Amino acid sequence: MIISRLNLNFHYIRFGILLGLCLVVSSAAAEGSNTKPEKLSPQQLTRLLVEQGGNVYYGGLLLSAGDTLAGPVVVIDGSLDIQHGALLSGDAWIINGKLILNGSARLDGRAKLVNSADFLSRRAVISKGIRYYKCECRLNDEKYEQEGELLFIKHEDPRAIKTKLTIEPGQLTRVDYDFLHIGLKRQNPRHKKPHLRGHALLHFSLTTEKRGYLGFDVDVAIPFRGERSDILVQAYKKTVSNDFWQLSAGENAAILFLAGYDFADYYEQRGGGLGLKFRCNNYISLQTMVSYHQDVSMITRDVWTVRDGDSKKRPNPAIDRGNNLTAAVTMTYDSREDVYRPGDARLVHLRVEKGFADGPGDFSYLAFTAEAAWFNRLPFGLHWDMRGRLFSSFDRIPRQASQSLNGYGGLRGLDDIPFPIPRGDRLALFSGELRAGLPQLPVIKYLYTTWDAVMFTDIGLLAEADNKKAPLGFLDAPFDNWKKTVGLGISGQSIFPYLGIYIAQDLDRDHRDPRVIIRLNRSF
Repeated sequence: MIISRLNLNFHYIRFGILLGLCLVVSSAAAEGSNTKPEKLSPQQLTRLLVEQGGNVYYGGLLLSAGDTLAGPVVVIDGSLDIQHGALLSGDAWIINGKLILNGSARLDGRAKLVNSADFLSRRAVISKGIRYYKCECRLNDEKYEQEGELLFIKHEDPRAIKTKLTIEPGQLTRVDYDFLHIGLKRQNPRHKKPHLRGHALLHFSLTTEKRGYLGFDVDVAIPFRGERSDILVQAYKKTVSNDFWQLSAGENAAILFLAGYDFADYYEQRGGGLGLKFRCNNYISLQTMVSYHQDVSMITRDVWTVRDGDSKKRPNPAIDRGNNLTAAVTMTYDSREDVYRPGDARLVHLRVEKGFADGPGDFSYLAFTAEAAWFNRLPFGLHWDMRGRLFSSFDRIPRQASQSLNGYGGLRGLDDIPFPIPRGDRLALFSGELRAGLPQLPVIKYLYTTWDAVMFTDIGLLAEADNKKAPLGFLDAPFDNWKKTVGLGISGQSIFPYLGIYIAQDLDRDHRDPRVIIRLNRSF
């Protein structure tokens, strides 16, 4: 009996020892790895890498069989590839890349993966485990190339899946007070489908003349036969503007509030569309869309401003009212990874649109748009960017589809604001922009994450569709008929998230009178 009790107690003791060992092993494993990625800010990641030190390998690192390397190491924008029979002794950071261990490869330390994946063989060994991190950041290339300094700045992953409720402030307009935008955004178009973006547009009038209205704007992309193609569904009832190249929304609202002048034109669009989008690869996509909508003129009215004046009203644009049935085909090539600071990238956009008459408006037309942009990284931290845009037609187009050279997307600094703003059926536009990175300063860094000095020149031509059979005939105009501007300024990513301050001069003016321009979105 005593012996049986001793045997029983021994079993309990052995079970307790085994349980304790399991807990120790599991706690050690938990310390070495984490199933849910830990979030890091760009500042935290920069600090951790600086504190650790070690060699930095930009673009990748390969250790072949028999190689031995002492760490720690940092691999950025590439793969850490350790082959069978190779050894890395020390910790390893892999940022925006991949960790690959083949055969019996060994990492005698801890692997820390930031926005990175791993590919490990069964016999591979990582002595201290793997930790996973997420960071919406990228390396400041200019800082690293010029000074060899590791500095990570905020950058949203273009492939990230982000579904969020958005509540955005509206803006002052001459039509009404666009008070609030409430919606749902599932970003970005490169992520897994379905892709959904929707907004409720709440317009509240501050006067008794109108009661406001509720608008909406919804886009849905539904997977069709795999991940390469989507069915597109659109529905909308919204206030739109044909001044795509005009002042930014923030600047127009500020001018309206302070002075009572409103340089934008508005009308209401109601309808929807159905289309198909096919992605040939990561850069090329083809989209077709059939839309049926109605354009409605909006009545202008006075709005309250800080300064009382006589020029608060300006007629909204005359538009061709009625139902509008259009079919469009669009092809896009886009190799940009960062739309705000692209480097060595190309953007080509071709669109052909056919309108069909269906109502009192004359919507029988055929028009096309071609756009191209070249973003080039030069030595010494310089960037040279070029852009071209061509719009023309084989018929007269609806008045709400007419084009303008004004605004930042057009000729920056053109001197025909406030009135009149010429519009036409055919447009050609070319721009060049030279950028140079500026060093961070103690106070400026709170406004600008990265900032550049900018020098630019714009040239453009606007014409009416006089000769319908020669859509490119207007390009034969004398060089004196082209509008030309030059300018310089400062622009960069900031808390807005993009801020540009420019000084531009219209070269066709008889005297020098440069304009100061403030813009709250990217250069072009």
